[in-house]
Amino acid sequence: MKSKYILIGLVIVAIAVVGYLAAAGKLSGSTAASVYGISRDSQVQKSSVSNASLANEKATTNDSSASSNTVEPSKQSAAANQNPVAASSVSSNTTPIPAPASGGLPILVTPRPRPAAVASCSAASSSVNFNIPVAGSTVHAGDVMNVGWTWTNPTPAAVTSVYVVPQFGITTPLLFSQYSTATNVTTGTGHMWVSTINGNVGGGTLSASTPVGQYRMEVVNGSNQLVGCSGTFNVAAPVPACVPTFGYLTKWGSTGTGNGQFNAPMGVAVDLSGNVYVADFTNSRIQKFNSSGVYISQWGAYGTGNGQFIDPDGIAIDASGNVYVTDAGNNRIQKFTSSGTYLTQWGSLGIGNGQFHGPTGIVVDSVGNVYITDTLDRVQKFSNTGTFITKWGTQGSGNGQFNQPSGIVADSSGNVYVLDTAPFGNHRIQKFTSSGTYVTQWGSSGSGQGQFSGIAQGLAIDSHDNLYVSDTLNYRVSKFDHAGNFITQWGTQGSGNGQFVGGEYGIAVDSAGNVYVSDDSTVNRIQKFGLVPCIQS
Repeated sequence: MKSKYILIGLVIVAIAVVGYLAAAGKLSGSTAASVYGISRDSQVQKSSVSNASLANEKATTNDSSASSNTVEPSKQSAAANQNPVAASSVSSNTTPIPAPASGGLPILVTPRPRPAAVASCSAASSSVNFNIPVAGSTVHAGDVMNVGWTWTNPTPAAVTSVYVVPQFGITTPLLFSQYSTATNVTTGTGHMWVSTINGNVGGGTLSASTPVGQYRMEVVNGSNQLVGCSGTFNVAAPVPACVPTFGYLTKWGSTGTGNGQFNAPMGVAVDLSGNVYVADFTNSRIQKFNSSGVYISQWGAYGTGNGQFIDPDGIAIDASGNVYVTDAGNNRIQKFTSSGTYLTQWGSLGIGNGQFHGPTGIVVDSVGNVYITDTLDRVQKFSNTGTFITKWGTQGSGNGQFNQPSGIVADSSGNVYVLDTAPFGNHRIQKFTSSGTYVTQWGSSGSGQGQFSGIAQGLAIDSHDNLYVSDTLNYRVSKFDHAGNFITQWGTQGSGNGQFVGGEYGIAVDSAGNVYVSDDSTVNRIQKFGLVPCIQS
């Protein structure tokens, strides 16, 4: 009899041990039990404890760890409403995540991979209909992307995951979002995130690191069944960072004799500090502004004395900031400091060396040599104190000849470019060495690219040796490289911003590449062009 009781006791212990081991076996996979990636021991172990262990209350009482994890039926029902997916139907790929604070909904912090067992789109039901993204549409990595769908069956609560699945050439599916039964739960995934209300519509930012390719969106229920998918859409490369465009920036000036007003502005020059100097032709003065057009100072008056002018035309600045002005009506060159203090002058009316007949264009090269054009169809070269060095040119249309040359510039190598474009003249730019040897030319009469019309008066050069021409009767500025290749042009006829009335004469470029153009005596203004900053939405 004693051995009989011993045998019965051993059977009871064995049953308890088997029940315990069964529960422990299920417990080791419990991290896969929640569709939200949250370990819910109470649900998992309730569904996994064997009927035998539950039937033997005395045995389970002897195992405190097993009994402590048992969930009452009413609580089990409530938990199931929050998590409608049975533990046995969830993929073991679920990423474990710490449980939320007591009473709170689970918050996803890590995406879980798309189950391998999910069917293809061709086998999917039509219970979820996507209206965003539109099939065949294109989005860019880094863009904000909207997502929307309508539900026919099942309800939103039964849908647990929305995946973004690559179609070609990309091996890792991307999780888009997951949802709880009552309130959406969102997550960043490294590629996408979405914020929605009740799973119906939302939007998120497509990461700039999203691989380029074709994708679709899939809706998966708690049993890892595909219940709907979108048509394929394309993810293109990120849109490049906003690239500023070249265009109109600002203007200043009006008709008059006051500070900052003009009466036929002509030559324009910019110093190394970005200050802008304007030869105010009929007002017989030089005005100085900062790069935004704020008035700084002025000097000059009508007359023949030192520091006085009759029709100041061209203007140039050397590396030391000294200002040189072609005083056309007085047939001389005057030199000033940057503040307008008179320094020296040279020239007189005549055809001899060092004499002038209406000098117009002027430039100072990098070593201080001064080049001047005049209506005698020649270029004269001087030292920066006015000592005559050489000259070249005669009247005509041949190489090295001129028909009333005007604008003149020098490049970083010392080459000299002359604008030879009188109304009935040569309509071209000629290039010479610093000693006057002819190199090349380009241009002709017309309105096409690289052609000129009217008295193209102004010529400027930037730090890259690109040339800018104020093409008067084509109402535009044309840009060329130092070999004469056309680059671009801008401007139309009119008095609006970026337009020209037809009297643009002076032109200058600062060290930042901004271009300043003096406009006709009817509008009396300076317009500034440069890179227009992007406006990001």
